[in-house]
Amino acid sequence: MAPGDLKLLIEAGHPLISIESRDEPRALRIVREVAQALSIPVATWSLTEGIVEKSVEASTRALEARSPSEALRVVQGTGHPTVFAFRDLGVHCREPQVVRQLRDLFFTPASRLWTLVLIDAAGLPPDVRRLTVPFDAGWPDAREMEGVVRETFAAARSRSLQGISARLREALAQAEAMAPVVLWIDEIEKAFASAASATADGGLSQRMFGTLLSWMQDHRHPIFIVATANDIARLPPELMRKGRFDEIFFVDLPDAAGREAVFSIHLRRRRRAPEAFDVGRLAAAAEGLTGAEIEQAVVSGLYAAFDAGTECTTEHVLEAIRTTQPLSVVMREKIEALRDWARDRCVPAD
Repeated sequence: MAPGDLKLLIEAGHPLISIESRDEPRALRIVREVAQALSIPVATWSLTEGIVEKSVEASTRALEARSPSEALRVVQGTGHPTVFAFRDLGVHCREPQVVRQLRDLFFTPASRLWTLVLIDAAGLPPDVRRLTVPFDAGWPDAREMEGVVRETFAAARSRSLQGISARLREALAQAEAMAPVVLWIDEIEKAFASAASATADGGLSQRMFGTLLSWMQDHRHPIFIVATANDIARLPPELMRKGRFDEIFFVDLPDAAGREAVFSIHLRRRRRAPEAFDVGRLAAAAEGLTGAEIEQAVVSGLYAAFDAGTECTTEHVLEAIRTTQPLSVVMREKIEALRDWARDRCVPAD
């Protein structure tokens, strides 16, 4: 059935309508949408919350009436148009008083102004089900599923950004407590790239950015700040002025000496003596590789040697290098553009 069918059932004056669905949030959303279209307030009931009334204008008021009998008395005494959505009343329908109250509601005059919708995952007992007109909520269509996905993504993103905000403040306070200290902010553009747009995340990144700027400007603690960025062009210009970050360093791909040092570091981390390898040869073969790619070449060489049942040698690592398609090749244009940008703007890190 479509939501329009529920609208017709309410307009027809049926006192009791039942919706059997395990997707309670969707069933409740359908009831609210239909009630809003009819300009009728919605009141929900559950054993844990009692009755909560939500008007068309989205204002809410909570009533007590936690017990089923009290809640049904509220329904029966209502003198204004209301759609009541009761959740999980079915388990209470074995109580004689609840069954009698539902029968009384079923036999109320047609002039009554309320409608009672029973939403239940397990279904209602047969004697009670016969008093209701069933509405099948069906499965969500493509439009509904798209809306749910969008809402879920937006809520998750909002929670994530809010967490990044309650942790930024905590991190800054902790840095002050630990001073003197070096504060390292890794991949800073991921947190503040949206600060240039007021609508990208509801302005949260802008507020976070403002918090950081104010703190950098006003704090008097001996804190030295270092930040890394993969794409510095995404950062707001206010962050880059002197007095906030005093210098910008450009870290290029490692040269021959740097590659030798990186190979030695990762061999030692895996309990291999660099002296047992031709590190110079490895460094020459790894021209254009990043530090992370050099590490993976060492790891792949160790895996290949283990698979062959032998100790890892220079040849195993060389073979891993030969099969690596480095970032400097895959993203050549971007890397060259970054180098051109940094040439007159940054200080070489080495």
